[in-house]
Amino acid sequence: MALGEKQFRTNIRTGIFVSGVCISAIGDFIYLVTINVFVLD
Repeated sequence: MALGEKQFRTNIRTGIFVSGVCISAIGDFIYLVTINVFVLD
């Protein structure tokens, strides 16, 4: 039971980490697109 609980918590931490990385990547992408739009205008 304890082992399963620890694995579950690890999965939650991994999920939060992956979500943070995805959000950062999306933010960088939007930032680059916005700069390109302003430069091209």
